[in-house]
Amino acid sequence: IIADVDLGGVSMTGAYVPEAEPCKGDFDNNNVVDGADLGFLLAAFGSVDAELDLDGLPGINGSDLGVFLAQFGPCP
Repeated sequence: IIADVDLGGVSMTGAYVPEAEPCKGDFDNNNVVDGADLGFLLAAFGSVDAELDLDGLPGINGSDLGVFLAQFGPCP
């Protein structure tokens, strides 16, 4: 979003660049959902680790794996 505002002789111009949303499944924060991240997910499989929960439902299970696989590859 770019804004150009004139406040009666005082001009302000600026740009707002929103922070990118974190990439679901990129547990090691390298901007790629890859095999290393899969290792984190599989190690937590069956647990209730909220940090690795991708579907918002209790427990790390097949549903989380589905969300993970849909994100596999470079983060947008």
